[in-house]
Amino acid sequence: MAASDIVEAFKRISSNSSRAAALDGIIAALSPYEWREALNKLQERAFFLDIVASVPSEIVIHVFSYLDILTPFRLQRVRRPYHISLVQGLITIMSLSAR
Repeated sequence: MAASDIVEAFKRISSNSSRAAALDGIIAALSPYEWREALNKLQERAFFLDIVASVPSEIVIHVFSYLDILTPFRLQRVRRPYHISLVQGLITIMSLSAR
């Protein structure tokens, strides 16, 4: 069976539990070299969700209005996108003025 056929068959599995069972079976059959390759592929992908960037700024401002006054400044040091959105945007100013 060709690799593309296996991929297409996996894509056609509709239920999450069936996909998980198929994935478990594939993982159990991996050799140590394939494990390393899988690990390398997983490390190339980011598994996080930037909540601040994914919601409207009005919601971020509302949430920040409940936090202590130093939190927006601390969050500027967490990640560069937070720094940009908190410094250049109005989020910090509006969260402070919403008090």
